[in-house]
Amino acid sequence: MGNSCCPPPSSQSERLPIAPPTPKFTPANAPWRGPLGLGLLPAMRGFLRDHLMHEFLARMYADEIRLLEADGGVTAWSAVAHNPAPGDASLAGMSPSMNVAMPDQSAEYWTTYVPADRAPVFELRFPDWAVYSAFTIYDSHGLPVASLNSREAAHYTSTGKKAFRSGSGFIKDGRCYINLLRDNADPGPLCALFRVYRPAHKTLTAADELPAVHLIPRADAGSFNASSPLPPALPLASTAASFASGKRVEASFQKLINKHMKPLKGTQRGTQFFHPSSVAGLFVNANATYVIAFLRDGQKGMRMKSSVPSLEPHRPYYGVMTVDYHSTKTTSSATWEELGGWGEEFTVFAARSEKEAAKHGGYKAGDPRHKLLLWGDDIKGPHGLCLRYLHLFEPCGREGEAEDIRKADDERGLLLERNGDAYGNFVRQVPGLGEIEYF
Repeated sequence: MGNSCCPPPSSQSERLPIAPPTPKFTPANAPWRGPLGLGLLPAMRGFLRDHLMHEFLARMYADEIRLLEADGGVTAWSAVAHNPAPGDASLAGMSPSMNVAMPDQSAEYWTTYVPADRAPVFELRFPDWAVYSAFTIYDSHGLPVASLNSREAAHYTSTGKKAFRSGSGFIKDGRCYINLLRDNADPGPLCALFRVYRPAHKTLTAADELPAVHLIPRADAGSFNASSPLPPALPLASTAASFASGKRVEASFQKLINKHMKPLKGTQRGTQFFHPSSVAGLFVNANATYVIAFLRDGQKGMRMKSSVPSLEPHRPYYGVMTVDYHSTKTTSSATWEELGGWGEEFTVFAARSEKEAAKHGGYKAGDPRHKLLLWGDDIKGPHGLCLRYLHLFEPCGREGEAEDIRKADDERGLLLERNGDAYGNFVRQVPGLGEIEYF
């Protein structure tokens, strides 16, 4: 639920070229930011071929819509990807849901399936406690059609509709709405996804904090505005139903992944961090960038010493995760809060067990700067360590924001250059990026 999971070879000569997006990728109102522009979303090559993903997602959307219609009609936020840390007892016994595509354990991803003849209109609603939140519409290639995050929404509501995306937003009865398909006529079924990155004290977004969803005829999306009649909001799926649907979707994804995931090459393991060459296809977040590395056979774990970046307007989030390449599951994670806070030094130990981290890596349970992340014993591997950054490129009307956007562009550009080679002086250019020691 972030970027795609297939890493490139560590040698620059073996890396897949960055290709233009597929013709289906047509952002409705604004280009996706980053130093490579639209080229940031290449066609899928190393992970799953585009036609396989398209066929799978088109069928999945249709199946989920059919199940909902048979049970009384399409509902809002009918599935959720939620993979809390082990031991979280706040969800009344609900098991993790949709743990695929390396989700962040501090985040949740709610989905609404949109029939081919309908378009969603969202009532702007973002939790004020969220570290980051956004909703994005994806086509049946898993690529973004249009998106809006909370920072953009705040800018819109403070400046008025003329400043926002060619009139895609409007105010009706004192409430703000966004029609993300106003300038896009995608012909197929869609998936609307609402992301929320939570602070440590939150475990799940409450139902009344999720955006209300209204479905209008797809043919009317281009002309729909504040004077148009607004149909009633979709009923909200129950939390239990959303978790059950997420588990069902997870099973479908896992079946596809297990069938088509290619083994890593030897040059893709035991390296320094690298950026995956394919980032399209699995509901990419325009604001997220990650780098990753994998154990070689026979190695016990990884150790990385670094400092949490300082808090900056262009970088609202930093975190580290342990993941399983074969299943694309996240097994553990730590946000900047859990690593000690903004600017604090830490050493992450990634291992199968605490015993191995202590015996082979030097982990000390009593050291407050030592942070343990575990893969466990029941995953196939290869075992990976992943750093995830969120960068904000969207304007918010604040003084000095042009410099912040430049910093976000520059930092993402440096992360995209990572190819697994030794760093040299590179680590000092990207806060939070440390060299890996294997044990």
